[in-house]
Amino acid sequence: MKSKTPLWIIIVLLLLFIFWKFYNQPEPTIPEKPTQTISYEYANTLEDEYIKTRWNILNDTLNLRMPDGRPAVDTREFLFSLDTLKQYIEYVEYNAKKMGYTNLGIRIYNAAYPKDTTSPDPGFSTVFLMPTGEKIDPQKAGFFVSSSSTVMFNNNINNLEALNYGHAGRPPKEL
Repeated sequence: MKSKTPLWIIIVLLLLFIFWKFYNQPEPTIPEKPTQTISYEYANTLEDEYIKTRWNILNDTLNLRMPDGRPAVDTREFLFSLDTLKQYIEYVEYNAKKMGYTNLGIRIYNAAYPKDTTSPDPGFSTVFLMPTGEKIDPQKAGFFVSSSSTVMFNNNINNLEALNYGHAGRPPKEL
């Protein structure tokens, strides 16, 4: 005669296993902040210095106008959503690695839209992000890579698109 395990015992054991798996998940790792972070107070000091030494001079020189002719001030801050930045970083990592780049980074350029175009903000400031990386230059590398001159250090990756069209504060938001 065969003995059968009652169904309720199997269900209880299955539930115990599920709860055990659920509660024994590893703790998520807490990300460390980058060493380049600065305090809010120091950021405010940097912004104040920019306003005193550059922004006012630029505004006086540029004499920018709104489309309706009213005077305008240039922006000095830009916003990219975290989702956009993550998507851009994934785009850069995937494509740059396929092209053989390592030690990837992003260089941020100050820029301005031409006044005589249909750009989003003719005459106003913008920024764009340009991917960077290192790659062995096959023209300079021999069989054994030993010279630092064979590595293109921190060059822009011109085959990948830059990121632009963040939201610009107009008027700029105070820190």
